[in-house]
Amino acid sequence: MARSLVLFVGIVALSLSFPVSVPARDAGTPKSGRGEPAVVHDLFSAESEGLVEIRFIPNDSRSAQVILKNTTGKPLSLQLPPAFAAVPVLGQMGMGGGMGMGGMMRVEPERPRKVTVPTVCLEHGKADPTPRMKYRIVRLEQVNANPEVAELCKALANGKVPQNTAQAAAWHLANGLSWEELANKPRMISEYTGIELYFSRSEIQNALRLTSIVRSTAAETAERPASPGLTSRSPGEAAQLP
Repeated sequence: MARSLVLFVGIVALSLSFPVSVPARDAGTPKSGRGEPAVVHDLFSAESEGLVEIRFIPNDSRSAQVILKNTTGKPLSLQLPPAFAAVPVLGQMGMGGGMGMGGMMRVEPERPRKVTVPTVCLEHGKADPTPRMKYRIVRLEQVNANPEVAELCKALANGKVPQNTAQAAAWHLANGLSWEELANKPRMISEYTGIELYFSRSEIQNALRLTSIVRSTAAETAERPASPGLTSRSPGEAAQLP
């Protein structure tokens, strides 16, 4: 069985969440051909309106390719979601994944943009996804509405959190696995080399720290209304995990 892919992280309908790290942010305010500020479209709205085609191709449970194709015939400015998920199409069984991007991206006509994103599985126990399976991206809350999972995907997208550390935290937050279960989870069992564990001791320790950080961040975000001049560190910047 294939998993559906989230950031983050995730992404889940039997879905796999993959947090995503996308180094594709364009600096500055996008301009139209006449020098005027260009219209910026929400990624999901642009897809539903037929302005952009999105392909999500999982490499495995740890990373994926996201390809954006502009179908308008003119430059298109997109607002990328800070976290999103991917789910299998046609009701295929699959792992849900979460990921995150954030920022803006300009996509020229006839020049698709391709980005590689780190991902995490949000459905423990399901088989890894493969490039042969078809997925579509959805809003993260359609797969997992836990704000702590969303913050985790954003932290992974920030690039400061190792994928395997984020995966341990994701299975703890999204699937309820205990730290003892995660510490003893085998990646491979061989009659010649014995048991290879999925996570190292340091990865479990860092995942525990990361979980504490994203919980605090989610709680603060829920309590504090958004303020235009107020800035705060992202979970990834706060974690700075090795």
